[in-house]
Amino acid sequence: MPLHPYALTSIANIKSHLGISGIAFDFLIEGLINSITDWIERQTGGRRLLETTYVNERYDGGRSIIFLNQWPINPIPAVIAEFFTGTEEAQIWQPFTANDFVAYHRGGFLKFFGTTPQ
Repeated sequence: MPLHPYALTSIANIKSHLGISGIAFDFLIEGLINSITDWIERQTGGRRLLETTYVNERYDGGRSIIFLNQWPINPIPAVIAEFFTGTEEAQIWQPFTANDFVAYHRGGFLKFFGTTPQ
């Protein structure tokens, strides 16, 4: 079983901490790291604790503040926000510019100057 890409530690860290060498226990350690990472993230309401890129997080328009599902927001790279102006057949996404909103990185929300299109 491979280690989850979002695992909260590594096999090398665990082996170093426990003073284990060799590969005899790697499979067991991988399973424990994966299980404990999943348990901790469930306890935090499903939040991914390791830095992860999220795409296609969608919200209804007409709001001046949008709270993101995952936070805090890493300021680099910048948050990219777009709004939908097309139809299901001809999908058109228009980007917001940096002057349209402020990203509150620690709070995990975007504050728009005005409201988002509906």
